[in-house]
Amino acid sequence: MKRIIFIGIIAIISLFAFSSCSTLGKTCASAPFAYTEVHPNEIRADLNFNTSEKLEGTVRVGYLFGIKVSGGRKYAEVLTTNNSKSIFGLRGKRIRSMAMAKALEGTDYDMVINPQYETKRKRVLFGLWTRYTVTVKGYGAKVSRLYQADEPSVRQDIPLIRD
Repeated sequence: MKRIIFIGIIAIISLFAFSSCSTLGKTCASAPFAYTEVHPNEIRADLNFNTSEKLEGTVRVGYLFGIKVSGGRKYAEVLTTNNSKSIFGLRGKRIRSMAMAKALEGTDYDMVINPQYETKRKRVLFGLWTRYTVTVKGYGAKVSRLYQADEPSVRQDIPLIRD
């Protein structure tokens, strides 16, 4: 009898421990799109860039069981969300950011214009160990002036190849 009561108590405790119930409700008031006016104040930049030579940076990063165990620690940009359709996801964006930081390291440039990435992935031991090698090539640019404009800018095409 004691055994049946003990098993019953364990069953009831596990029933409450491994089950959950929750309710989520979100409400908000929103204005119709047709009546909402948006006036952006664009931030523009004047850039000085060099198209005669290309910057290049290569980084190798290793992951074991999905945890980064080797590679760089410097990033060129802050990445918080994954909104790309890349098969590598946010991990690939972080590695590309490391490659861009490597390309800018030791130069006087602030950013890379027209970056081209080459990504290689090597899997070992059924994918438990993965090594990524990412190379970025692009033109270096330095920001000479930042300013805010009230009117929207007209889109222009800038040739990157000199005639």
